[in-house]
Amino acid sequence: MTLNLTDYSSYQGAFGYSDRLNIYMGVKGSGRIIRHSPAQALEATIHPGRVGLGVPETAGEGLWDNLSLLALGADLSKLPLDEGKIVKPDAFVPIGSRLHDDPLLTAVLTAMWREAEAHGHVSAFFEHGLLIVANRLLELPTVEPSIIRRLSDPQLKRAVERIEDALAEDLTIGELAGLAGMSRHHFSRAFKAATGLPPYEYLTRRRVERAKSLLEASDANVMQIALLVGFTNPSQFAAAFRRVTGHTPTTWRRLH
Repeated sequence: MTLNLTDYSSYQGAFGYSDRLNIYMGVKGSGRIIRHSPAQALEATIHPGRVGLGVPETAGEGLWDNLSLLALGADLSKLPLDEGKIVKPDAFVPIGSRLHDDPLLTAVLTAMWREAEAHGHVSAFFEHGLLIVANRLLELPTVEPSIIRRLSDPQLKRAVERIEDALAEDLTIGELAGLAGMSRHHFSRAFKAATGLPPYEYLTRRRVERAKSLLEASDANVMQIALLVGFTNPSQFAAAFRRVTGHTPTTWRRLH
């Protein structure tokens, strides 16, 4: 089990595999967290006291703004969480699709950090705290109680057209939400309800589709194509392309 307070710099791109459940809480500042992988999709804004979790999963991609997070990492495979029964990490997947404003989670995680600062990591205390946090997470609703406001056909059309026009630009979810007259949070939920994909994932897939066409029809090198579809970092482009197509850009060009 680990417990760390870390200041994160703004980042966009690939993230690696994690073999443990990661429970995190905003400590200072607020900003976006976007995370997409085969196991989890999350687009939200985190602020102090708000709690989220990342499940053990394969690699994926995403972004976050400058943030200070308290992160608790643990292997839950041997902890009896539900009336003495072992709970598989898969049980936490739906809970990780949103962030949680829960006073109990905030209080327990804060107490664990203060205890660590004062006395170091005491296994009995931290196991008890982890059990409280994990059981509380399993009690939380996996969807928000409010009704999803739907995108009208004109709203969806404006958003999709803007995405198509801005594949090479630094397009933000906030800009798309503004076109629809919604908050980023409600727009993300409404867009996913309409298309089956969160807006960031939809944008990534459209960029990859454009890149596939350029790889097949032009002589531009991979770095040039990455820039033409909105990626400033070739490794981020390669990771996104491989996640969507199963091939690297170079392999795709050779095969097609």
